[in-house]
Amino acid sequence: MTIEQAKARLLSWCIAQVGTPEGADNWNKYAAMPEIVQLYGGSLQNQPWCDLFTDAAFIACFGLRIGAAMTYQPIGGGSALCRTSALYFKEGGGWTRSPEPGDVVFFYRNGAINHQGIVIRVTGGSVITVEGNSGDKVAERCYSLGDNSIAGYGRPRWELAAEIGEDGDPEARPHDDHSADDGKMDEPPTDTYVLRLPVL
Repeated sequence: MTIEQAKARLLSWCIAQVGTPEGADNWNKYAAMPEIVQLYGGSLQNQPWCDLFTDAAFIACFGLRIGAAMTYQPIGGGSALCRTSALYFKEGGGWTRSPEPGDVVFFYRNGAINHQGIVIRVTGGSVITVEGNSGDKVAERCYSLGDNSIAGYGRPRWELAAEIGEDGDPEARPHDDHSADDGKMDEPPTDTYVLRLPVL
């Protein structure tokens, strides 16, 4: 898979998710993905989920091992805290101020990096994003490139996509019902206990 193909796969997946709502108490289908639970080392269901959405995008498109590596995340100890995810990019040398499609955009909220999304395109002095947990759904947003709320951008390790063949990938991918592009909201199970862990 080329870098251009990898970016196209990610952007298409993100755009297909626009409009997907959350359920009661922040329940969302992205936190229900078994690969997401494995990434974090436990369930983070019913938590704020903008970071979850970003991680789910890379895992859905590239598999757990490669998707996590592309965003500098340790499997089993990954973080759904936006400022920690930003730190992963900074420490890995993937931090930039000049956005490109496919970058992870980080925003200041309440004096710290507390929100994020994925850059879909950059045009006419604006950056267009898709963000999870934006107005209680996946939403497309537009910002000026000079918007003071933008902390910076994380540049994924696109070169790792070369490990994925043209017509597949080297590992188990998320089940279709967890990454469906039909926009329908799966309902949370009613007969299971949801483990709620703090976002650290």
